[in-house]
Amino acid sequence: MKPVDGKVSMRVIVDRSMIETGGNDGAVCSTSGRDKRGDVSAIKAFAEGGKARLLGLEVHELESIWKK
Repeated sequence: MKPVDGKVSMRVIVDRSMIETGGNDGAVCSTSGRDKRGDVSAIKAFAEGGKARLLGLEVHELESIWKK
């Protein structure tokens, strides 16, 4: 993604079977399947081909919609 005013914003949604990534308020969107299903043990942020600085990170865990 190209920066807007020197910044890139992202929203990542991780589900049991997929990862959806949206950037710069919907300018870019990507959906892919997860190789490993189940709990997420780590979250990593990185940049390739340049420098980046993480300014903020929010993590929210959602409850299942399926009755147990």
